[in-house]
Amino acid sequence: MPDANACQQRKTKPVTPVEIKRSHYQWRLLELSLENDFLGFDGDIPIGRIFLEPRPRFKGLWRWSSARSETAIASQGYAASAGLAAAAVEALYEKLRAFDRPDPLRQHQ
Repeated sequence: MPDANACQQRKTKPVTPVEIKRSHYQWRLLELSLENDFLGFDGDIPIGRIFLEPRPRFKGLWRWSSARSETAIASQGYAASAGLAAAAVEALYEKLRAFDRPDPLRQHQ
């Protein structure tokens, strides 16, 4: 069982493995996770989760999911690497952020 202090340190310390290192977003080990399970953040805003799928049927695949579930766009899936899974989460987050911005043409109608 993981040591409580180590888990607390992991919760707040950003982790940037080579394959998910990005300049804009932080990927941190999920609290109480030993490895291969990360939450992505844009500052304090959670953007999604990636983890190495433990089930034998999906061996070697990384599961990704968006932190936002209100979208009709696919918000979860599988990728061949942590980097591709992180990229899928980040691309979806950026697409949804674009929808959140007010349309300047509609503001003046």
